Amino acid sequence: MNQEVRNPNPASPRRAASAGRPERAAWARKTDRRLHLLRVLMVFIGSVVLLLGLLLLLLPCFRVKKIEVSGELEGVTEQELIDASGVQIGEEIIGMDLRAVLDRLEAAYPNQRFTVSPTPFSIKIRVEQQAVAYMAYGENYFSLDRDFRVLAVSDSAEAFRGLLCIRLPEITGVTVGQPVVFADTGIDRGYISTMLELFEALELTDRVDLLDVSRKFNVSYVLDGSTRIVLGSVSDLEVKLELAGKMLDARQGSADYAVVDVSDLKKSTYRPMESYDMLMAG
Repeated sequence: MNQEVRNPNPASPRRAASAGRPERAAWARKTDRRLHLLRVLMVFIGSVVLLLGLLLLLLPCFRVKKIEVSGELEGVTEQELIDASGVQIGEEIIGMDLRAVLDRLEAAYPNQRFTVSPTPFSIKIRVEQQAVAYMAYGENYFSLDRDFRVLAVSDSAEAFRGLLCIRLPEITGVTVGQPVVFADTGIDRGYISTMLELFEALELTDRVDLLDVSRKFNVSYVLDGSTRIVLGSVSDLEVKLELAGKMLDARQGSADYAVVDVSDLKKSTYRPMESYDMLMAG
């Protein structure tokens, strides 16, 4: 009887060839690696193409549906800020030049600072800081916040129209974005803040041409472009202001320009001045 005997684990032709030829085995392994890398590369390229396709479909969906304004809005309305930003409802958010939006806002309102941030369907505008005064230093003018931080610089005082003009104690350095550097690093700033808060509480800011706080015990301010009120120290302010008001009422019309000195409550004086420049000079 003839019986056929078969190998239960016959080798493939490649294996057989590989077993007999080591260089053939090396070539087969290298080919397998190349095929694997090629498959990975094809999957990666396909994923990128798919992602780009999805982005092209979805990006136009991210459009401005709302413009949100928050922060301190004193002296400006939400709509005025929106108009100044140049952002339009329906505009695509992806690709929007936020730096240009910020530049437009700061150019329109140099006395305020802003942040602009996007969401998928809105643009948020926040007023971060607000100038409360401006000062002259060297050949330029600088706006300041309540912490005496410099917010903006201009070569014209007109850029800061509507702000309180302030004359500070001697300073040695000014850098936009940083507090002014006072010559006396240990200076008491409390009396300056007291005057700023007083004007705000009495709504006098719009009537004051100059607040002179360059000397702590010789504080004064020019009111309505016609009268310098000399307060001296910031003590007894309520009494001093009341007395100054009575003296002005009593002398109403007697001089175009005058200095009312109430620094000494026991010896207050009224002195006519010849010009507005003399009044501002102190």
